[in-house]
Amino acid sequence: SPHMSRARTLTASSLDVKPAELEGYLLKRGGFVKNWKNRWFEVKAGIVRYYYNEEKKTKPIKSLYLGAATSCEVCSDTPSNAPSPYCFALKYAPHKRTYYCCASSKEEMHVWVARIQQYIQMDSPKNSKEWAKKHAKAIDHPQSSLANESDDRLDEESEEASDDVFQTHKMRLSVSPW
Repeated sequence: SPHMSRARTLTASSLDVKPAELEGYLLKRGGFVKNWKNRWFEVKAGIVRYYYNEEKKTKPIKSLYLGAATSCEVCSDTPSNAPSPYCFALKYAPHKRTYYCCASSKEEMHVWVARIQQYIQMDSPKNSKEWAKKHAKAIDHPQSSLANESDDRLDEESEEASDDVFQTHKMRLSVSPW
């Protein structure tokens, strides 16, 4: 009955078993040793997570909060030794890590870039002034808003501390309205 199916949908979403919005293998360049490794990537609710493989037996190797990212774009200069010409870069700036990923086709590369960019445009600190204007009312009620936390904090942290962007934004995530 329709009544049953509605209940099932509610339970599923409350347990956060929503599927990833985009998932698949990408070749990612290592941060220190610049070799390329095949990793299983997922984009879900403004976070990119990557795992050793699609079985996801372990916790993600890393969770990257896209609200803190500066940009995601197709590489105009493909990094040396890139395994394919379909390379894009997810940047955390200034002076922070850039994640280089290669897809297996041009189409696939554009799908990843477009999906990731949606979140960067939504949540980026770069856009915080426009964001503040749009959400002026929410700012009066800090518990429902992210605006009470300074976006400049990112620049003050040392590179080591902020390489794990997810850690840096734990506070911000905990008051997230979503």
